Amino acid sequence: MIASLFQPSALLTPADSIELTAGPDVRVGFDMAVWKPLSPLRRPEPGAYQSMTWAIEKPEWIQITVTSGPEQKTEVDHRRELLFAQQFRGDPAELVRERRGTVSDRDWLVLEFRNPNTRPPRSEIHYFLQTSDGCVTLFLVCEEADFAEHRDATESFLGEIQVK
Repeated sequence: MIASLFQPSALLTPADSIELTAGPDVRVGFDMAVWKPLSPLRRPEPGAYQSMTWAIEKPEWIQITVTSGPEQKTEVDHRRELLFAQQFRGDPAELVRERRGTVSDRDWLVLEFRNPNTRPPRSEIHYFLQTSDGCVTLFLVCEEADFAEHRDATESFLGEIQVK
């Protein structure tokens, strides 16, 4: 669904980026004309995750959440936790594809889900990266029919993520 290689743009200004530091340092650049933060970034707390969510608000929508945390876990553990969590959702999503993807010049585990229980159905894509400082996750959710329309904006957003 999403291209596996993203190139960062040099057109962003400092006001168009945030940095998450609760685990691995993650800089997220974004186009403020396209992506709106849903809440301010909170200060990192010892041992806790730090996350931020952005959205495109049009008649259709897409949201991307970036999370950084100090927890050390494997891809197998992350996958198992995601699949286990689906059992307790009121509207569980189904795993449709597992693959590798490149973001920030790093190899990520990518799990693609389809949620047929929502109306209209939604696509949910989870990215996972383990580093020596903890882990980073990216979570994309969008109505399935509208995902293709947001492909360029999503690829641009993911291309501006830098994990240090």
